Parts: sequence; C-alpha cells; structure tokens
Amino acid sequence: MPGQAAQTYEDLRDIDGDERYEIIGGKVIAMSPAPRTNHQRLQNYAYREFAKYFDGKACEAFTAPLDVFFLAGDESGLDDCKNIVQPDLFVVCDKKKIIPEGCKGAPNFVMEILSRSTRKTDLSRKLPLYQDFGVKEYWVVDPDKRLLMVYQWEDGAYNMPDSYPFSAKVESRIFEGLSLDFSKVELL
Repeated sequence: MPGQAAQTYEDLRDIDGDERYEIIGGKVIAMSPAPRTNHQRLQNYAYREFAKYFDGKACEAFTAPLDVFFLAGDESGLDDCKNIVQPDLFVVCDKKKIIPEGCKGAPNFVMEILSRSTRKTDLSRKLPLYQDFGVKEYWVVDPDKRLLMVYQWEDGAYNMPDSYPFSAKVESRIFEGLSLDFSKVELL
C-alpha cells in the first residue's frame, strides 16, 4: 500500500493482500519480511513454556499473529483504534479483554523478539506504547546479541531494564514460578 497510510483499524481491515500490518499512533507499519529461524525457535519455546505454565489457570498466553487493541480515551470502538499491534507473545489475565478480533486492552505481559526489520519499532515505538497503557512486564529478546531485557512497570512507568544473557534462567516478576532458559533453544 505505497503512498497511503492506514490510520485506524477500519482502514486496516480494508487493505487487500496477505501482508500483515500494525498501527502505532495512527501510522501504519508493515510487518515484513517474515521472521527468521532463530526468531521462530525462540517464540515457539517461549509459547510452549507459557502455555504449560498457564494450563488450568485464569491467564492465557497468545502468539502472533493476533491483534492487540490499545484504545485511547477518544476512541469509541475498534474501528477508531489507532494503536493495534501483534506482539510475538502476550498474556491476558482478564477474560473480558479477549474478543473475537484479539485482545481489547493491555495484556499483563508482552514479549517481543527483535529482528532487523522490527528492532527500531519494538524499542522506540512499542516500548512507550506498552508503558503508556500499563503492560506490567515487557520482555525484549535479542537473538543476535543472545540477550533478554526485562522491563517492569512500576509507579506508572518502566524501570531501567534488567539484562540477562541467554545462559541465565530468568523468572517473570508478575507470574511466580514462571521462568525461561533460552540456552535450551538451539540457535543458528
């Protein structure tokens, strides 16, 4: 869709084709090219661990592609929404937020796995979006540097991230007993 920017979910629904897009602050962002092998291996591992942990519990883990709608106060419904993203992995504990189109409102937890094409968006555009809407814990996984950065939402803002090498077993701060050890993932 060169030369034309979708501004809301209503505009996004009218786009023809198979390409995926996100909207942040009313600006459309193409989500291409497709993720690489290391990205998918990390995402699959994390999802398996999260799904196992949440089995039989109130919270539920989801993976991309599934839309998360962050509605601002002046947006009356999904069609007006100017912030729609597809996190690599997210957890929702309030079942009322789960709708047929995805998730309406902030998830409790979000994980983004950086790639060359998404690095800037994940760190400079999504980070403040997740903070502003109160995502309690944000994990940024960097496959190239073999590094995990954990942002904790506290007093209305994220603290400075704690950084961990993939060799460390890292525990969620909001889900007691949930941890990941990315050294178990065979990376190329």
